[in-house]
Amino acid sequence: MKRLAIAGIAAAAVVLVVFLFTMRVPAGSLVVLETASPGEPALVLTPGWHRRPFGRRSVVYPLETVIAGEAVVAGEGSPTLRYSLGAALEPSQAAQLHAAMRGDLKEYLKSRTSAMLTAFASRATPGVLFSDGFREQAAAGVREALMREGFAKADLTIEPLDVEALLNGVRLLAPAGNASELRAPVTRALAADPRSWRLLTAMGMINESEKLVAEAETNYLDALAIDPGALPPMERLLTIYSTVGEWTKLQRVLDAALAANPDSAQHLNWTGLVLMKRRDLVGAERALTHALELAPDNATVMANLGTLLMSTGRNEEAIAMFRRAVDLAPGDPRALVNLGSALAASDRFDEALEPLARAEASGFLTHNLASTLAIVHGKLGHAEEATAYRAKAEALKEQERASPAAQAALPPT
Repeated sequence: MKRLAIAGIAAAAVVLVVFLFTMRVPAGSLVVLETASPGEPALVLTPGWHRRPFGRRSVVYPLETVIAGEAVVAGEGSPTLRYSLGAALEPSQAAQLHAAMRGDLKEYLKSRTSAMLTAFASRATPGVLFSDGFREQAAAGVREALMREGFAKADLTIEPLDVEALLNGVRLLAPAGNASELRAPVTRALAADPRSWRLLTAMGMINESEKLVAEAETNYLDALAIDPGALPPMERLLTIYSTVGEWTKLQRVLDAALAANPDSAQHLNWTGLVLMKRRDLVGAERALTHALELAPDNATVMANLGTLLMSTGRNEEAIAMFRRAVDLAPGDPRALVNLGSALAASDRFDEALEPLARAEASGFLTHNLASTLAIVHGKLGHAEEATAYRAKAEALKEQERASPAAQAALPPT
């Protein structure tokens, strides 16, 4: 018995010695032993048993890891690049990488990959940014950079851009007439999902940018047949039909949208504008009043309702409506112009000057505003100012006449 006890004690002592003086690095990982003093190199331990170093902090890293992340591309309408990365550490480079990784391999990879993708995207034109080729080149660039840093493997996959991103991309490019740059990816996406109103809208905007108005109209109508309440295709039809005065067609499309959603403040607002054009002022007031009940803080609806009230000779009601809009959005130049114009139309020129001057100070000087300021200054006896604003109005009129496309591209409010 005594021998057995001694043997047990000896075995326990061996286990204790092993525990105290050795350490095991699990398979699939490595350990970086931080330096004990400045200038001393870090040590890297690969899987297996090792003599335990004293006085050094050990940091465990997985040899391989998989992460998923997003790179947010700067700029309005630019996409979010979603990606997955499978990376493997090169043990011989782990000590060097440890200073940057600081114990968190996944966070380091996510930060580096997102930063590099954002940098690649910032150098790409919008048309290139939405292409398949960009994703392939960006993935290759990130992979090469990570391997130069000391990774044995860096397999990056960037997901195809979703439908919302494609539509946003087209909307970003359309004002400059460059939406056709995305025709190929939108065509491929439509072939895979022909019932997407977003893709049909994107294709309509591409056709519209190429002056294929009939084709664009068909795209927008097809989009609304899928979702009558969708706003982007309705906005574009509003622009197309307003430009040529197709108020009856526009009324039918809006009626279909309101049949699907009778409490859409935006569609009611547009309906009010169309009914005003068709001289149905009672119907227009009903639609705009309902829209304002649904969206009591909507300054655009207030502006349109105020315009209707002015057209029916209810100037004081209109002025009260415009004041309400200015109170909600004190810096909105359109609201200020509406209020100033209504006051001027009521021969309250002293009161009109202040909101009109504020609108001009915001940088919003149009032909109409300059003309109104010329009238107000003239009525107030400010001959020099009136002459100056008449000259400005003429110059702005020429500028606006020279760029009708820019005016037509703006959807009605």
